[in-house]
Amino acid sequence: MFKVPLVSKLALLAVLKFAALDPSGYGVQMEGGKPGWYDALNGMPALFGSSMPDSYELLRLINFLIDLLQETGRRVKLPVEAAKLVKILDQILADTPTPFYVWDELSTAVEHYREVTRLGFDGDCDIIDLGSTLKTMQVYLRDGLKRSEAAAGEVPATYFIHTPKKFEKTGQTDGLGRSIIHVTEFEAQPLPTFLEGPVRRLRTLDSGEAANLYQKLRRSQLFDQKLKMFRLNASLERMPHMIGRARAFTPGWLENESIWMHMAFKLMLELLRKGMYDEFYHEFKIHVPAFMNPEVYGRSPLENSSFIASSAHPDPSLHGIGFVARLSGSTAEFLSMWVTMTAGHEPFSIEQGKLIFTLHPLLPGWLFKEDGTFCFKLLGSCDVTLHNPSKTDTFKAKPARITFQTAEGEHVSVEGNVIGSPYAGMIREGKIVAMDVHY
Repeated sequence: MFKVPLVSKLALLAVLKFAALDPSGYGVQMEGGKPGWYDALNGMPALFGSSMPDSYELLRLINFLIDLLQETGRRVKLPVEAAKLVKILDQILADTPTPFYVWDELSTAVEHYREVTRLGFDGDCDIIDLGSTLKTMQVYLRDGLKRSEAAAGEVPATYFIHTPKKFEKTGQTDGLGRSIIHVTEFEAQPLPTFLEGPVRRLRTLDSGEAANLYQKLRRSQLFDQKLKMFRLNASLERMPHMIGRARAFTPGWLENESIWMHMAFKLMLELLRKGMYDEFYHEFKIHVPAFMNPEVYGRSPLENSSFIASSAHPDPSLHGIGFVARLSGSTAEFLSMWVTMTAGHEPFSIEQGKLIFTLHPLLPGWLFKEDGTFCFKLLGSCDVTLHNPSKTDTFKAKPARITFQTAEGEHVSVEGNVIGSPYAGMIREGKIVAMDVHY
């Protein structure tokens, strides 16, 4: 058995993802043969396709590792094969190389790395200072993201295709007698706008930049003017069928211009995380089935659908109807939203070495009942009742007082919305059974 710390695994993931950047330095290549979760673009890997969402997440990972290593001052333990790849990466990025040169050289290095690790690692490790390498990667990736957005236009791209423009013949042939070439220049082409790229981009922006991107999305082809909802993608009409089966679907249906609920919910979750509460609850009332008109939605408003037929569909009678009810990714996104809406962004934290619990619900006044109450269950064990007689938006106010009851029957009252030790730990352990929060 071969073991390394978690930070080593994260660092290795960052290095390998970086080494798979496309010839433009934009997105992570689909060189594994699959286009990621959106498998309806199953032709993209053969078109030198690359994914911008992967690059945005790679930037977040690199940023995290840089902060972690600076804070701890630690070095990173890597398998000797990976340490050698890092050394080659440093050499390639040493000057100001062109993106094509970086792609060409790193592709060769990664192919060698995969060959030597095909049957496993040697077992020896090197402990290296990865800080400077990560910062160099960060600078290079940020430049690539900036250039990709300039190439995409108003809204960040989600996918790129790379078409070979210049090549050299190697004089070799494959098993079918076809010439093997060495490409020396590619041309990058963004696919029509998809929602996932901008959503992932939101995660890397500050609140002001995020608000600006959100408004751009509302002005883009992704916004369905009839349904006031966000589509999965813009029209693929001008794209070749070779991009994948998405091109064969009727517009507004399945994975082509429909309201893909999982992705629309991802957008809402990012608005909530960015503190854009007015925008979040505006979209919340439109995109969550509980608030939809069942006559239009066509099914119970208590269940999510895989997708909703958008107004891009040629049959107007289908617009707004949900299809394929299931426990999709939208359910997971809703649970993430629900936890943040009811408990706040960071309910548990450590201060001066002790655990504290800070309750800051982020709810609009219209979600409270007539008597000004709102109830939910915290961590599956504690019945919480919010008392908000004025029905104020709680994301604009903090609780004035909290009273709670332990499993042993003890009643405790605290001023404000912060509960310290030992009760914070008891909340996590399920030993607090009821809580009343007063505004």
